[in-house]
Amino acid sequence: MRKYLLIFITTLTPQGAFAQTSPELLVIDNSKEIEQKKKNLAQLEKLKETQKMLKEMIAQAPKNMQKLEQNTFGEKSPLEQFLNPKALKILKVLENEKFLKGLKLMSNRKKLIHLAIAQIILLILIFTLRAWRNNKTKTVLGSVWISIWTNTLYIGIASVGLPYLIFGSSFFEVVKEGKYIFESLVGN
Repeated sequence: MRKYLLIFITTLTPQGAFAQTSPELLVIDNSKEIEQKKKNLAQLEKLKETQKMLKEMIAQAPKNMQKLEQNTFGEKSPLEQFLNPKALKILKVLENEKFLKGLKLMSNRKKLIHLAIAQIILLILIFTLRAWRNNKTKTVLGSVWISIWTNTLYIGIASVGLPYLIFGSSFFEVVKEGKYIFESLVGN
């Protein structure tokens, strides 16, 4: 779209100021400005479309939040889920100071490493005891009996004795309270 301007160019002659006039066409080229305006209009249209999409998303937000809550919490609202008896049992356990101190003590990395080393040493000792006792037995039933009582001895010492020696009485507090958490998560 070009704009044309018709200009009369006059020449000065001795007969007069406007003795001879000749019309000429002067072309003004503003195509770059027009291209820029077209780009601006296209960007404005894109912004209007984006604004329209955002308004639709905002209008649908409450519905989407309800769907998200239903997927997350089931049919119950978050408050009802929080007031669930199982959740209340877990909160009650987590309020117990002895339990929290025991967890903090049992999560101590050095003590966990000591426990792992002690259990490995115990395993080697049990294997040595089993090999020594199996060497003395003469019947298959005797070797089965040795396997049963050495395995029982290992399980007892490794699961109760060593943790009690390393962590102290807080180990039993964590196990006792942890039982309530497990029961509330799995069911009674």
